[in-house]
Amino acid sequence: MPDFDHVRLPAGWTATTDCLSNRVVLIAGAAGGLGRETAIAAARAGATPVLLGRKVRELILKKSIQLQSGLTA
Repeated sequence: MPDFDHVRLPAGWTATTDCLSNRVVLIAGAAGGLGRETAIAAARAGATPVLLGRKVRELILKKSIQLQSGLTA
């Protein structure tokens, strides 16, 4: 297993709200946990997330929640 302890973002770095605009982001495991949070963060950064997961019902519910919270992606 590779050692990624030395990989860090620069101090004070933050993503802009449009840093992923006009991008399509494929997210595996989007039905829950880290994948769900990644999908929401990508949408907020302007991307169009494509959600993959084994639990189709949960993916549909997540999409409904995202639309209700104002995320259009």
